[in-house]
Amino acid sequence: MRPFEAMLRKEPSLGYMYRLAKESERMMRATQAGDTQTMAEILEYAHNTETPLLDYNNEAELSAIVNPVYLSARDIACEQ
Repeated sequence: MRPFEAMLRKEPSLGYMYRLAKESERMMRATQAGDTQTMAEILEYAHNTETPLLDYNNEAELSAIVNPVYLSARDIACEQ
């Protein structure tokens, strides 16, 4: 899993997955700084790109977005 995560962060040719990994790093910094505006922007981006239109207002879909947005949190948890 670690080699895959590292590749996601370093390989722009992966397109959307690369961007999501970068946004995850930004999400962690925003969370630690208490920057709720940035956190909301990142969640909105992920929700808009990941959630099917017919399920957009479904709470389960929104909660499923939180996992990839906090991908970087796994690195921090593993380091501790």
